[in-house]
Amino acid sequence: MADWASTDPDSFRLLFHQAAREPQFRQDVDDLRGEMAQEVRRSLAEVIDDLLWARWAAQLSLTVTIEAIMAWLDIGRPEPGKAHARIERAVDAALRSARE
Repeated sequence: MADWASTDPDSFRLLFHQAAREPQFRQDVDDLRGEMAQEVRRSLAEVIDDLLWARWAAQLSLTVTIEAIMAWLDIGRPEPGKAHARIERAVDAALRSARE
């Protein structure tokens, strides 16, 4: 997602911030986020045994990812080569709490 956001920041912002707040697009954005969270949850099933905590972790990691990318865009995309690793560390911190 960070690559897409870096390449096309206007589209990323449009989808995850502007469209998400518009009533006529809200359900579409919610459906997309739901599908994305399901994919993340499937990958977490191996490391988080409890289904509810896995669902929570999937939604949280998706939210952290989107907001971390948005914040990175908002401050001017510093050090693009390091953005992926820093965003990944932020998500890993959120996931650690679900594994404990």
